[in-house]
Amino acid sequence: MSALDDPFGEIGGRWPGLVEELFGEEEAGPPPPTEEKEELVGEEETGPPQPTEEEEGSDLPDSEHGSADEKGYCADSENEADEVPKQEPARPEEKPAEPEEAQEPRPEDQCPDGCLPTLPATAQRTNVHYVHYRTHGPDDRQPESFTQKELWEHLEDCYRKAYPVPGAKTGSIVAYGMVAKERHKDSPIEANRSEHNHAPVATTQRHYWSKVVKESRKAGVHLHAVEHEAYGVMYKYLKNPTRKKPLHELDPSPYLSPDHPKGDALKELLERAAVSAAGNLRRKPQPAAGQEEEERQPKEGRKRQTLFALGFSWAVDHNLLGKVGAKQMQADAVSEFEEGRPRLLEFVQKHRGGLEDQLDYIWELKAASAAVERMKESRVDVLLRAATATDAGCKNTYHPAPCGRVYEEILRAQKVDSVAFRHALFCALDLGRRVGDLRMKGNAVMLVGGKDTGKSTITDPMFVLYKVFPTPPASSNCPLMKCRGHEVFLWQDFRYAPGKPGSAEDRGLRLDEGSLNRLLEGYATLVQMPKNEGADFVFHEDTPFIATGPFQLTAYTPDGEVDEYETEQMTTRFTYFFFRNSILKANQHKGFGPCAKCWAKWLLHGEIVYRREHGRHPKSTTDVVEKAKAALFPKGEEDLGAYEQQIAPKAPKRPAAGPPATPPRLKGSSTGAAAAEISGGTSTGAAGAPTTGGRFEELRKLVSWREAGLLSKEEFDAAKQEFFAGKD
Repeated sequence: MSALDDPFGEIGGRWPGLVEELFGEEEAGPPPPTEEKEELVGEEETGPPQPTEEEEGSDLPDSEHGSADEKGYCADSENEADEVPKQEPARPEEKPAEPEEAQEPRPEDQCPDGCLPTLPATAQRTNVHYVHYRTHGPDDRQPESFTQKELWEHLEDCYRKAYPVPGAKTGSIVAYGMVAKERHKDSPIEANRSEHNHAPVATTQRHYWSKVVKESRKAGVHLHAVEHEAYGVMYKYLKNPTRKKPLHELDPSPYLSPDHPKGDALKELLERAAVSAAGNLRRKPQPAAGQEEEERQPKEGRKRQTLFALGFSWAVDHNLLGKVGAKQMQADAVSEFEEGRPRLLEFVQKHRGGLEDQLDYIWELKAASAAVERMKESRVDVLLRAATATDAGCKNTYHPAPCGRVYEEILRAQKVDSVAFRHALFCALDLGRRVGDLRMKGNAVMLVGGKDTGKSTITDPMFVLYKVFPTPPASSNCPLMKCRGHEVFLWQDFRYAPGKPGSAEDRGLRLDEGSLNRLLEGYATLVQMPKNEGADFVFHEDTPFIATGPFQLTAYTPDGEVDEYETEQMTTRFTYFFFRNSILKANQHKGFGPCAKCWAKWLLHGEIVYRREHGRHPKSTTDVVEKAKAALFPKGEEDLGAYEQQIAPKAPKRPAAGPPATPPRLKGSSTGAAAAEISGGTSTGAAGAPTTGGRFEELRKLVSWREAGLLSKEEFDAAKQEFFAGKD
């Protein structure tokens, strides 16, 4: 009895397809009818007909000359004769083995992943999609024993043995490839439910894939190959989710070989595959002539919502935003998954590295219609609307001083003219860096000073009023890549010292002096983009530039000396205000937040006062100032004077003169004893009693006023002389 007559034998029962390969169609009979399936053909054509055994000679894969083993592969054979050995007939006394009743379907007998046909053993391909399933041999290496990189190194080693190419970078015909791990828990096939590896490989020539498999089997690694020809199709199959392979079952971080195409090269490869696939896609079979019309139409509701549309609806319907919203969406995704709806979990997994950013983008889209209306307003129109808003009040009502007074106290402490400062800010917002074709050189504003000087307090309200482009990181090679679409450049703690010796942090922003000068002067400025983010563009917008920082912008020569010319070029493009005096923490306005309404009114009041004395800026065409005066100060000078009194900083009281005294000797005495000696009181005694004396408090206030910047050095020296001259 031959193996062909035994339907449950080693060959006939385990791999029927091998019978036709071994004995031909005459003995095996006609092939069974198969249904026509839709097939994607990639950019690689099938090529010429396969060569015969006589033409192939020694290049035939060894797997064609052996018998089938229990794993479905042709057994190894040292004899490479042209004749295919016939199977020995079974002995009469031997009975065929009974088939197992509950045998688990194996990868050899099923299409990989339940949808991919197995590649014939005699096939030649330039690109091969290998699959490594779990096997049951005691010496077999299983998929989970490999990392993606280790399996790729194993494939490269097999190719070096099967198809060596001396001098090639990989040592073989291999060009590049990738490895991805998958597991399909709902698959009816046991091999798919366990972890398995996919490894598409692109080579430089057509070759027998089974010859590579033979080398792999020597190491105990049993590989399959599936019917994918174009590498771009293989790549998309492992990267793009489908109904049969949802996103949560794909490998989130597949391994790409060192020479794998990236960026534009990868994009071109995928586009080529898509075009080729679209051109070779076979037509789907048409419905039968007698089929009902409603059966030919797609069922209602068959088209599913996209992942982003699902995330958008969920975030808006549940009001999810920020850090808390992102965490709540993660919790909702798990709950939906447990109830059998995994798509929200796929959305969360896809954006796991930036879910908060994705929520911000969703709400930006939600507010797009309102943003269109906002874009029709100028920056000074926004000021007027904020100052005259009736549905919003002061944000610092709990603070003892009005917001305007806080700003005035900061400027007084820094000896900065309040009206000139407010006029400079208003002009920057009104005119920007250019007015039409007219460049506004010197219209940028910068506040220079150390910490605790009030720079941020006086500029933070712009974050509330405008869409601000904040300070780019000093480490960015393309710091202006996201500059489009903003209303104000507000760069706080801005540092720029090109060529300065020392660390990169000391040099600050990575931008050449020419680009910064053109940006500040209002010229069209070429902005560089990273290669994977799009093409470079020319920046034309009139966005104003307002900055704070610890020092003026200074350029340096290659020798480390100050470059006077380049520094002057940058200086002429700025209006500098210096905040040199640090405000004591005891006198800082703790808890004082940015109030858009009060800040806008204070700024407009400054421009009204400036125009009363100096007139309108020659390039300004806005009537916002006149509208503000009519809306905020309807009684004219009377209301203006009342507001000025409201925001005017209170002058510190001078200490009363006392009896004359001799200046104390402070050396060697404690602070309490010295202060008591100055004030005419008593110091702490042996029992630790506190010092007394009213003049001690007067001196302490005098010193605190000086440290707070409320008194200049000359005023402080005069008050100190008066104080000591009046002591007894």
